[in-house]
Amino acid sequence: MGTLNNIGVHALDILRYLIGSEVSEVAAMAGSEPGYEVDTTDLVLLRFANGTLAQMNASQAVPYPRDDIALYGTEGQVLAPNLSRPDRDSVMTFITRDGQRAFPASSRDSYLRLVEAFAGAVTGGRDPSPSGEDGLRSVELTAAIADSVRQGRVISLAAG
Repeated sequence: MGTLNNIGVHALDILRYLIGSEVSEVAAMAGSEPGYEVDTTDLVLLRFANGTLAQMNASQAVPYPRDDIALYGTEGQVLAPNLSRPDRDSVMTFITRDGQRAFPASSRDSYLRLVEAFAGAVTGGRDPSPSGEDGLRSVELTAAIADSVRQGRVISLAAG
């Protein structure tokens, strides 16, 4: 799975982090551009253990890609257009019954923050975030998505 393991896995990690739950079921489809032996577009439906439903689209085949995050909940929405990849500037918008608020947001220094957080965890004797267990969950999830693509069915994951 090319695109899934190249960029899709990061979107899945963001979803797991934001939702605060592990994925219990996946259903996925993948497509390839002519001349490629691996997927260049992946569409994934996810059910989380806490009941949350999500969708993820990862594509390296579309011109002018946007890396958007949109969360829709019972109390409002969070919109983060073009912000799920490094080196981006955007505006994050929160919409609730009380109105709408927007804040500048940036992922320009995301690699630096990741390295600093890891170094701080090591020197402070704490487990890093993401942890080795987070990495294991990512591998289990991408393997289940690959199985769903190959088998054309919903795949259940063991509780993490």
